[in-house]
Amino acid sequence: MMNTTEGFVRNLFRSEKPSVSTVNFDDPDVWVCDLLNESAELANEYIRYRLDNAHSNDNRLSFLYDCRHCFKCALDELRFYKENPDFVIAPTCCGNPYYHSPDEGILIYEHALNKVEHAICHYQDCEKLACSESPSDEKPVKNPGNTTTRQVLAMYYLAEHLGIWGRIDKSGLESFTEFFTGKSSSEIHKKFIRPLDNKQDVKERKKDFMFVKGHFERLGLRDVVEQIKRDMG
Repeated sequence: MMNTTEGFVRNLFRSEKPSVSTVNFDDPDVWVCDLLNESAELANEYIRYRLDNAHSNDNRLSFLYDCRHCFKCALDELRFYKENPDFVIAPTCCGNPYYHSPDEGILIYEHALNKVEHAICHYQDCEKLACSESPSDEKPVKNPGNTTTRQVLAMYYLAEHLGIWGRIDKSGLESFTEFFTGKSSSEIHKKFIRPLDNKQDVKERKKDFMFVKGHFERLGLRDVVEQIKRDMG
């Protein structure tokens, strides 16, 4: 029987992590959590490399089981820190510091775990598994940062960017937002009454603006980004 936790245990007791800037995927001390904590893209490349260069299907499954074990371990820790915010966040089970908040970390590791579960299903021959045993593409992974206030704020700026804000019936935008987000129409309607001013707390309002601005920055919509900066004051 193959040892499905060898990689996990080896990295659990190592003294230091390798430098990600000079990472060598063939280095036995390099582990997926080293990369996932800093770059999901690099972690994906590492997993693809290990799977492509595995000598057998058993080797691939052993590696994937190791990854799954680590991701579940990290998720347990992050959920603990989310429920107990007074605790100082310790390194992961592999000795890596978490570079994200518990909410962001949970999202990252849940996404990674879902991919690994799909890969395990594939290498075990998915047709032999009952649908209830295999991961579902329809199961959503919710990001707690995607609040209705922020989604409506983003839709407002998108409508401004398209030049349709104030030119079309607002109910149409509300309906489109409901379709896009799955949130209730009554909740969306209330937020659209004053999309730029849905919170009395100035600090919380600024967090919403910053969150939405980050998404438009990643889209390269500089005019929207500049408008958000002006509205933030």
